[in-house]
Amino acid sequence: MYENDLLEARNLIQKFGQDWRDAFPDLYEYVEKNYFNSEDRMHTWMKAYRQDEFYAEMDTNNFVESWHNHLKTHFLKRHFMVRADRMVYLLSEIVVNYFKQEEFQAFVRVGRKTKGEILDIFRQREVRAMSDDTIREHPLHLDNKYCVKSFSNSMACYDVNVDSEGIMTGCSC
Repeated sequence: MYENDLLEARNLIQKFGQDWRDAFPDLYEYVEKNYFNSEDRMHTWMKAYRQDEFYAEMDTNNFVESWHNHLKTHFLKRHFMVRADRMVYLLSEIVVNYFKQEEFQAFVRVGRKTKGEILDIFRQREVRAMSDDTIREHPLHLDNKYCVKSFSNSMACYDVNVDSEGIMTGCSC
Protein backbone atom coordinates (compact mmCIF):
# COMPACT_ATOMS: atom_id res chain seq x y z
CA MET A 1 0.00 0.00 0.00
CA TYR A 2 1.43 3.34 -1.06
CA GLU A 3 -0.22 5.53 1.58
CA ASN A 4 2.35 7.40 3.72
CA ASP A 5 0.01 8.26 6.59
CA LEU A 6 -0.65 5.34 8.95
CA LEU A 7 -4.13 6.49 9.97
CA GLU A 8 -5.18 6.94 6.34
CA ALA A 9 -3.69 3.52 5.49
CA ARG A 10 -5.81 1.88 8.19
CA ASN A 11 -8.88 3.69 6.86
CA LEU A 12 -8.12 2.29 3.40
CA ILE A 13 -7.87 -1.21 4.85
CA GLN A 14 -11.29 -0.77 6.47
CA LYS A 15 -12.71 0.53 3.19
CA PHE A 16 -11.24 -2.50 1.40
CA GLY A 17 -13.07 -4.73 3.87
CA GLN A 18 -16.36 -2.89 3.39
CA ASP A 19 -16.07 -3.00 -0.40
CA TRP A 20 -14.92 -6.60 -0.86
CA ARG A 21 -15.93 -8.66 2.21
CA ASP A 22 -19.40 -9.54 0.91
CA ALA A 23 -18.60 -9.67 -2.82
CA PHE A 24 -15.56 -11.95 -2.51
CA PRO A 25 -15.55 -13.57 0.94
CA ASP A 26 -12.79 -16.09 0.11
CA LEU A 27 -10.49 -13.38 -1.22
CA TYR A 28 -11.15 -11.16 1.78
CA GLU A 29 -10.57 -14.02 4.20
CA TYR A 30 -7.24 -14.82 2.53
CA VAL A 31 -6.08 -11.18 2.57
CA GLU A 32 -7.24 -10.72 6.17
CA LYS A 33 -5.44 -13.87 7.30
CA ASN A 34 -2.19 -13.27 5.42
CA TYR A 35 -1.81 -9.49 5.31
CA PHE A 36 -4.10 -7.64 7.72
CA ASN A 37 -3.85 -10.04 10.65
CA SER A 38 -0.67 -8.90 12.39
CA GLU A 39 1.31 -5.69 12.79
CA ASP A 40 4.51 -7.55 11.90
CA ARG A 41 3.05 -8.57 8.55
CA MET A 42 1.84 -5.04 7.83
CA HIS A 43 5.35 -3.69 8.44
CA THR A 44 6.59 -5.70 5.47
CA TRP A 45 4.20 -4.36 2.84
CA MET A 46 2.75 -1.03 4.02
CA LYS A 47 4.67 2.11 3.11
CA ALA A 48 3.33 3.94 6.18
CA TYR A 49 5.47 1.70 8.39
CA ARG A 50 8.64 2.36 6.40
CA GLN A 51 8.86 6.16 6.63
CA ASP A 52 11.96 6.27 8.84
CA GLU A 53 13.88 3.55 7.04
CA PHE A 54 16.70 4.29 4.61
CA TYR A 55 14.92 2.19 1.98
CA ALA A 56 11.55 3.97 2.42
CA GLU A 57 11.30 4.97 -1.23
CA MET A 58 11.99 1.49 -2.58
CA ASP A 59 8.43 0.45 -3.33
CA THR A 60 8.83 -2.06 -6.13
CA ASN A 61 11.24 -4.71 -7.23
CA ASN A 62 12.39 -2.31 -9.99
CA PHE A 63 15.15 -1.23 -7.61
CA VAL A 64 16.29 -4.83 -7.22
CA GLU A 65 16.10 -5.44 -10.96
CA SER A 66 18.08 -2.27 -11.58
CA TRP A 67 20.69 -3.35 -9.05
CA HIS A 68 21.02 -6.79 -10.66
CA ASN A 69 21.41 -5.20 -14.08
CA HIS A 70 24.08 -2.84 -12.71
CA LEU A 71 25.90 -5.73 -11.04
CA LYS A 72 25.83 -7.90 -14.17
CA THR A 73 26.76 -5.09 -16.56
CA HIS A 74 29.42 -3.18 -14.65
CA PHE A 75 30.94 -5.69 -12.28
CA LEU A 76 30.45 -9.06 -13.96
CA LYS A 77 30.93 -7.69 -17.50
CA ARG A 78 27.94 -9.78 -18.63
CA HIS A 79 29.63 -13.06 -17.61
CA PHE A 80 26.84 -15.01 -15.94
CA MET A 81 28.80 -18.10 -14.96
CA VAL A 82 31.00 -16.75 -12.16
CA ARG A 83 32.68 -18.89 -9.54
CA ALA A 84 31.47 -18.38 -5.98
CA ASP A 85 34.87 -17.16 -4.73
CA ARG A 86 35.01 -14.55 -7.51
CA MET A 87 31.47 -13.37 -6.67
CA VAL A 88 32.33 -13.05 -2.97
CA TYR A 89 35.47 -11.09 -3.84
CA LEU A 90 33.54 -8.78 -6.19
CA LEU A 91 30.80 -8.08 -3.67
CA SER A 92 33.03 -7.68 -0.63
CA GLU A 93 35.85 -5.69 -2.19
CA ILE A 94 34.93 -4.06 -5.48
CA VAL A 95 31.19 -3.40 -5.07
CA VAL A 96 31.42 -2.25 -1.45
CA ASN A 97 34.20 0.21 -2.32
CA TYR A 98 32.24 1.42 -5.33
CA PHE A 99 29.19 2.26 -3.20
CA LYS A 100 31.32 3.82 -0.46
CA GLN A 101 32.76 6.12 -3.11
CA GLU A 102 29.27 6.89 -4.47
CA GLU A 103 28.04 7.70 -0.96
CA PHE A 104 31.03 9.95 -0.29
CA GLN A 105 30.52 11.80 -3.59
CA ALA A 106 26.87 12.36 -2.71
CA PHE A 107 27.86 13.58 0.76
CA VAL A 108 30.36 16.15 -0.53
CA ARG A 109 28.07 16.96 -3.47
CA VAL A 110 30.47 15.96 -6.23
CA GLY A 111 29.15 14.62 -9.50
CA ARG A 112 25.68 14.74 -11.01
CA LYS A 113 23.12 16.99 -9.38
CA THR A 114 19.35 16.90 -9.36
CA LYS A 115 17.32 19.65 -11.02
CA GLY A 116 16.47 21.07 -7.57
CA GLU A 117 20.14 21.20 -6.56
CA ILE A 118 21.02 22.99 -9.80
CA LEU A 119 18.25 25.57 -9.21
CA ASP A 120 19.52 26.10 -5.64
CA ILE A 121 23.02 26.79 -6.99
CA PHE A 122 21.63 29.38 -9.43
CA ARG A 123 19.61 31.06 -6.64
CA GLN A 124 22.69 31.21 -4.42
CA ARG A 125 24.65 32.81 -7.25
CA GLU A 126 21.89 35.40 -7.75
CA VAL A 127 21.92 36.29 -4.04
CA ARG A 128 25.72 36.57 -4.00
CA ALA A 129 25.53 38.91 -6.99
CA MET A 130 23.09 41.26 -5.21
CA SER A 131 24.36 44.48 -3.71
CA ASP A 132 24.41 44.94 0.07
CA ASP A 133 21.68 47.58 -0.21
CA THR A 134 19.35 45.17 -2.01
CA ILE A 135 19.96 42.48 0.60
CA ARG A 136 19.29 44.95 3.46
CA GLU A 137 15.86 45.69 1.97
CA HIS A 138 14.72 42.08 2.32
CA PRO A 139 14.15 41.78 6.10
CA LEU A 140 11.45 43.97 7.67
CA HIS A 141 11.58 44.21 11.49
CA LEU A 142 8.28 44.12 13.40
CA ASP A 143 8.39 43.71 17.24
CA ASN A 144 10.09 40.35 17.94
CA LYS A 145 9.61 39.21 14.38
CA TYR A 146 11.32 39.76 11.05
CA CYS A 147 9.49 39.51 7.77
CA VAL A 148 12.08 38.29 5.29
CA LYS A 149 11.16 38.65 1.63
CA SER A 150 12.05 35.69 -0.54
CA PHE A 151 14.96 36.16 -2.91
CA SER A 152 13.44 33.86 -5.53
CA ASN A 153 9.73 34.78 -5.27
CA SER A 154 8.94 38.47 -4.85
CA MET A 155 5.43 37.66 -3.52
CA ALA A 156 6.61 35.40 -0.69
CA CYS A 157 7.53 36.62 2.79
CA TYR A 158 8.75 34.45 5.68
CA ASP A 159 8.20 35.24 9.36
CA VAL A 160 11.29 34.75 11.51
CA ASN A 161 10.70 34.94 15.28
CA VAL A 162 13.48 36.19 17.56
CA ASP A 163 13.64 36.42 21.34
CA SER A 164 14.76 39.44 23.38
CA GLU A 165 18.41 38.42 23.00
CA GLY A 166 18.13 38.34 19.20
CA ILE A 167 18.22 34.54 18.95
CA MET A 168 16.01 32.99 16.27
CA THR A 169 13.25 30.89 17.85
CA GLY A 170 11.15 29.98 14.82
CA CYS A 171 10.55 30.44 11.13
CA SER A 172 7.57 30.00 8.80
CA CYS A 173 9.75 28.89 5.90
